[in-house]
Amino acid sequence: MSRLRSSRLWILAFLALFPADGFAQDPAEQQGQVTATAGQGLRLCADVPPNPNTGVLFGAVLDAGTAQPIPGSQVHLYLPAAEGNEGEDAQIVEAQTDTHGQYAYCNVPRETELRVVAAAFGKKSYEAPVILGGSSLFKRHDVNLFLTRIDGGIAGNVVDAETGDPIAGATASIPNLGAGVLTDERGAFLLDHLPPGDATVQIHHIAYGDPTLTVRVKSGSITHVELQIPRTAIELEPIAITIETRPKWLERNGFYTRLNGGLGQFLTPEQIERRGAIRFSELLRAIPGIQITRLCVPHCYYKVIMSTNQRLMECGPVWYVDGRKMWMDIMDDVDAVASAFDIQAIEVYRGVSQTPPQFFGQCGSIVVWTKRGTTG
Repeated sequence: MSRLRSSRLWILAFLALFPADGFAQDPAEQQGQVTATAGQGLRLCADVPPNPNTGVLFGAVLDAGTAQPIPGSQVHLYLPAAEGNEGEDAQIVEAQTDTHGQYAYCNVPRETELRVVAAAFGKKSYEAPVILGGSSLFKRHDVNLFLTRIDGGIAGNVVDAETGDPIAGATASIPNLGAGVLTDERGAFLLDHLPPGDATVQIHHIAYGDPTLTVRVKSGSITHVELQIPRTAIELEPIAITIETRPKWLERNGFYTRLNGGLGQFLTPEQIERRGAIRFSELLRAIPGIQITRLCVPHCYYKVIMSTNQRLMECGPVWYVDGRKMWMDIMDDVDAVASAFDIQAIEVYRGVSQTPPQFFGQCGSIVVWTKRGTTG
């Protein structure tokens, strides 16, 4: 597409910023006062030699949503090819709006269909044909850019189709827009800030199913609708609700985090309660990898030995009670630690590879959490 250069133009595109009293108008002047329009054109094109076959094309670029002028917009005037050169592309003359969002072209050919396109902020106006004809030498042509989207909304009431009673607590949503609200006690809802166009509103209620309605959203207005929906019998599968209560003491000390990690052997508070044991040693017997040895010198007691590899080498574990490491001689008699009634949870780690750093033990570790610790 060829482009005219300013040095060869017999059409002058004004790129300079015009003074405020040049051709800015207040709303009253924009109502089409012919003498004022002609005067503006004369002032703008005072330095351009007159030509009876041409005229002045001027106007403003406006935001279609707010009617505010857009300074610095690019305005393109498309001129048809000269006679005899109909196969050539249209010629383009560029201008830029001033601080009032205004543009002007002088010596524009008359009785010729021209096209004006404006662009700003990545948006482009529609291509509007313009003709300077009749007795007037001046033509005002404002260009609208849709920069500000004027949102609309949908207000509705959801009622029972048989009784007419309002349906409270139903969800009114437009899934593809991610918009949704609950109906109030009057069955009313409002979906606001929606783009213009057709919107599919879905109503969801357990007793009424999921009916839908297509609503036309209009710019700058709220569309009111009433949805009468019939009651629907819905067969539901049985719902099982499980409530899990975790002691804060164990939660705070990371017991359940390690339990979910899958390393080690664990006895939870629920498992300990189901076992109904009396002695601590009875709880330990059920844990794989732990050997309970009964010694009677000078009195009888139980000692724990852990097997840590395939050879089942005997090795004494490191003991931790309520997070504190205990000395080996203290832990020789495991039933002296506490009764089974006083123990809340147990962790057993066999070997270094599965033992958390805070419970390190060369031959494994046994971590005991007591109910006494919950008050500490």
